[in-house]
Amino acid sequence: SKWTTKSAIEDLPREQKIIDDLKAEALALGVPAAWAERFFRAQIEAAKLIQHEYFARWEQAGAGPFADAPDLATVIRPRLDVLTPQLLRELAAAWPALADPAHRGRVAAVMQGMLATSRTAAALAAAPLSDGSASMGAP
Repeated sequence: SKWTTKSAIEDLPREQKIIDDLKAEALALGVPAAWAERFFRAQIEAAKLIQHEYFARWEQAGAGPFADAPDLATVIRPRLDVLTPQLLRELAAAWPALADPAHRGRVAAVMQGMLATSRTAAALAAAPLSDGSASMGAP
């Protein structure tokens, strides 16, 4: 959609609104707001990295607009707006394991195994799950 409409990849005001809106919900679910912010910022940065990779590929190929691109405002963002709270609820359900230093090694090992052959964006998005930052904050 952004390629087709020549829109900017980055939308800092929207990103900040998403982060601001989820902090209170994170706290209510027992996830420290600072950790939730770090996790969701990682997801946003990973998404932007992927978009930049696609834009570079399409630029190099001389790609034009995509006729079947879904609309950003009416299709893509509403879907993302549903996924964000769902993901936050899943993180809250997993929070006891994520925040427990005794589980940190197991979580890190699983994540490293999954990311061993993964792209940089996936590693960026998953970093808060395995780097021990979850044990740094209390809900």
